[in-house]
Amino acid sequence: MEAIPYTLSNVWQAMTPELGEEITRFWLHHHALPSEDAARKRLPQVCLIARNPQGKLIGISTAYKQHNKQLDNYFYYMRAFVEPDSRDLDIGRVFTRGIRDFFEERFIRGEDQEAIGIFLEIENPFFKRHRREAILSDTGFIFVGKNERGDHLRVYYFQGAQI
Repeated sequence: MEAIPYTLSNVWQAMTPELGEEITRFWLHHHALPSEDAARKRLPQVCLIARNPQGKLIGISTAYKQHNKQLDNYFYYMRAFVEPDSRDLDIGRVFTRGIRDFFEERFIRGEDQEAIGIFLEIENPFFKRHRREAILSDTGFIFVGKNERGDHLRVYYFQGAQI
């Protein structure tokens, strides 16, 4: 089995000033966010980060809790950004599974039961073209429609969630 060429760290609610600066620089360098102010506002949402073997930051995932009007429940909305040179490493899928498992464990333990699952708005054109299954077998996310931009909307409900 081939070794994964990166490490994953969960930094949920454990942001240090140094890591915050590094993440802000990363987002701005890659034009992932429009301004330093926007980057700093997103720092409290950082959940998982990926680093290459040399320790360089190559990917960041964030999550924030929001009420979904149509589904009439709170969900964690997940976002991910991976630097262009590392996009063939499947980090996005690893982020999705990692955030799903992390927040589901918190839900099951009773630490945070307000959000009943994870909600994704998938913008990636390749993914939308090639991942057409109603239920994604590798993550369990269910297709629930498209938004006005044509992004795929997918939901994963935590074990034991009630509507």
